[in-house]
Amino acid sequence: MLAIYKFLSVLLLPFLPFLLKKRVKKGKEDPTRYTEKLGKDYKPFNNEGKKVIWFFAASVGESLSVLPLINKLCEDGCKVVLSTGTLTSANLLGQKLPQGAVHVFNPVDNPVIIKRFLNHFKPDTFVLVEEEFWPNLVQMATKYCKKSYFLNAKFSEKSAAKWLKYKKVFIFLLKCFDKNIMASSTATEKMLESIGVACQPITSLKYYTINSFQPQNPVLNVAEGVNLDAKNTILALSTHAGEEDIVLSAFVQARKKLAKTFLFLMPRHPHRLADVIASVKKTGLKYALMSANDVIDEETAILIADKLGLVANFLLISKVVFVAGSLVDGIGGHNILEPACFGKPTITGPYNENFENIVSNMVNDGAIVKLKPASPEQMSDELSMKFVTIFQNTTLYKELGKNAKNHVDKRMQDLNKICNQINSH
Repeated sequence: MLAIYKFLSVLLLPFLPFLLKKRVKKGKEDPTRYTEKLGKDYKPFNNEGKKVIWFFAASVGESLSVLPLINKLCEDGCKVVLSTGTLTSANLLGQKLPQGAVHVFNPVDNPVIIKRFLNHFKPDTFVLVEEEFWPNLVQMATKYCKKSYFLNAKFSEKSAAKWLKYKKVFIFLLKCFDKNIMASSTATEKMLESIGVACQPITSLKYYTINSFQPQNPVLNVAEGVNLDAKNTILALSTHAGEEDIVLSAFVQARKKLAKTFLFLMPRHPHRLADVIASVKKTGLKYALMSANDVIDEETAILIADKLGLVANFLLISKVVFVAGSLVDGIGGHNILEPACFGKPTITGPYNENFENIVSNMVNDGAIVKLKPASPEQMSDELSMKFVTIFQNTTLYKELGKNAKNHVDKRMQDLNKICNQINSH
């Protein structure tokens, strides 16, 4: 099967430039850098005689989860190549990578292209982050590099079921790595145990992201006399299609009981802005658009925070956080540890497959509020009730924030343990 896959991917090589150009026209690729995905037009790379470590990640979340590791490895004298697949991750990581690290776009899973990448950057160590699992990539990179790691390995139940249909191929690819370093996940543990693949369990890399937070208050155009600090500020973080209406309905209901409530609405994908604005307009409340530098006056109830890279900044000024990606089944939830690092009372929806163990442990620690699966209307009602209860109950407000921070602090591990493994000869 792997041979057939490799053969078909080689046949597709002549068509890849055309397909990528179509994506450029649709705004899905960088018009000046899309050829990096073809293994071409890289900037000159000098390893300066240092060890080169290649981190291969899919998107923003995976990239940010390894940023503390990259910082530490660069401090230890390594050169790091971080490759990601999306425009969003490229724009964000370009601002955050330390000296000694470079960003490039992921090579397409084609033997010719991957060989170009390897010959240009000459990595000594290959680190695959989370679940972006491509057959040609895994075979070639693990064979070329002296050491290879599958880091923060995790598979949802759906993903595990998909891979287990090709059990022999899956086991072969997993055993290409020198070590599989697994984030604690019930589904992943059961699946890998069932097929006899050894893993080294670690605390989720998400816990390390606190080390990369250096936020400042976001620059907002606030009218004279308006004090956001005096309001009950809610941050709806990383909302998706189908979620804004639920959150906004809950917010409108909460405002009827708490008049000074203010919403920072942060959509996960800014290209959905038109749809987000349409949902906000249905509330009848006055809103401001951050990207337009709209003035926030006393009548403004909602700020649409449609700029990238400001999650930590808004966590700093928000009092209660709702982490989205969790109200609609199939998304899997987003990083609920980010607000916990700031000691913020946090609410999440019922669907958190990507953070299954973490959410369960936080619920047990009294560190997060989790909604029950229900209809959109019922979830909106419950979310509204939670907003009101948390703001009105000072003791509960303080306990949720304190428990969240304690939960993160107790699980912080020494980065040196993983860095030393990755940096080993």
